[in-house]
Amino acid sequence: MSRPVILVQYSNQFSDLLPAVMERLSAQGFDGVLLHQGASFLPKPGRSQFRLEDFVAVHDLEAVLKPRSISELGTAADVARRAGELSKAAGIKTLEVVRADRHLGRGFVTGAAYAGSRYGQSVSFDQSIDIVTRLGWMLLDLCSRYPVAAIIASPASLIGNTLLDCAEHLRIPVRIPNLSPAGHFYWAVDKYFTPFGLAEKYQSALSEKPSEHRLHNDEMSSGLHAGNRSVRAEEWINSFRSMTTPGFLLSKIYRLFRREVGNHVKRRGRVYGGYLFSEAVSQTFRVWQARRAILREKPVLAGLPADLPFVFYPLSVEPESTLMAESPTCDNQMTIIDQLAKALPGGWRLVVKEHPGLVAPRPTGFWEQIQRYPNVIKAGALESGEAYLSRARAVAIIRSTMGMQAARAGIPVLTPHPDYFGLQLPHVFLARNYQEIESSLAEIMANKLPSKPDCARLADTLASVFELGPKITDKSLLKGVADGKPISADFADTIVGDLVGSLKV
Repeated sequence: MSRPVILVQYSNQFSDLLPAVMERLSAQGFDGVLLHQGASFLPKPGRSQFRLEDFVAVHDLEAVLKPRSISELGTAADVARRAGELSKAAGIKTLEVVRADRHLGRGFVTGAAYAGSRYGQSVSFDQSIDIVTRLGWMLLDLCSRYPVAAIIASPASLIGNTLLDCAEHLRIPVRIPNLSPAGHFYWAVDKYFTPFGLAEKYQSALSEKPSEHRLHNDEMSSGLHAGNRSVRAEEWINSFRSMTTPGFLLSKIYRLFRREVGNHVKRRGRVYGGYLFSEAVSQTFRVWQARRAILREKPVLAGLPADLPFVFYPLSVEPESTLMAESPTCDNQMTIIDQLAKALPGGWRLVVKEHPGLVAPRPTGFWEQIQRYPNVIKAGALESGEAYLSRARAVAIIRSTMGMQAARAGIPVLTPHPDYFGLQLPHVFLARNYQEIESSLAEIMANKLPSKPDCARLADTLASVFELGPKITDKSLLKGVADGKPISADFADTIVGDLVGSLKV
């Protein structure tokens, strides 16, 4: 194989892009090699534009994802030794890969009680480490076998995160398709979804004349200070009440039942994934109950004194890749709340707000513990986050989009994430422990930051880098689902041009 290879990990979310992307990459001298986790995960023939024929080689990794029997593993020390050998040889962190997986890493998620899968509950801890160890050696071999020019990966899965570690070890460029909050497509270069050339493009934008800068988003700014939600958030809130009706609950359970019957009739079986029917029903019911409880919440912000100093912390949804895969060193939200509550200046408050889009209920005792802190206030989940931001002295986030929303309004931001892209801004602080939280808030209180308009301009300039790619008009792609429809030729030309151009730099 003489032509350079693009190694592609299959992702259903972006499967509609692959035919046009692979066709154009081939025309530019690249071959594609596909990795996937089993035939049952690929689109059914005739329901998608996706074609295995677009790739010069296809590797099904289903077999390596199957757990070996306990008797084959040896002792726990043997499992640890093999994982250590892989880590030493290739830098692959087996435990971190397991933790980031929503099936095998379920026990490491502390902030949500979500359904378990057949796969996750049938695999022991030692078996999970062994799976990642064997997967790591296999992926290393594949990466070494081909003249790989780049890897297109999808984080937040066993294959994706192991592949990213392999790429880092072999110094192979990684490109991850992603969508910006404003709906633009861009190629990220790591599991933190950092756009290609972020730092350089940001500095270049800063060097432009002020009049050439993209003006601050007037709609976002005015909406924030008026306490108004974005259009997408408003649509979600408007549909929230319909998701609390008995009919909605029954329809969800009925769909789960139909899927379970179909699994048995058609003898569907997935090695990886597949939530247990009983747990899926239980989670559906508990989420429905949590939403009904949210509807009964009283507004809080209007009753707070206008001059009350507080830090606003909007909770992230769990389980999701933003925490499990992208934030491995700061994914425990209870710990973050504990540190913030204990490090605030005297008289300040911490306002914690549930995410209205919760996909799993918080575990028993979560809110009871939070409300025991005398300086913590629980906000109503359906209240406007923008309204809280407009009155907060600072906002604390891990990687949520509300962090950039605050930064673009000139509001200081605290994050425990050492790789958060917003740390390039003077009003975004790395706050990983009590001392860093205290020192960050002391600097904010001392008014040592640039002016609010300057902070907003800098954040707006940084955000503009995410919007350099083409605007996405396909609603399915915006929602993160594949509908089998082809993408436009112009859009495909642009994203492939960006991809190839980034590899030639």
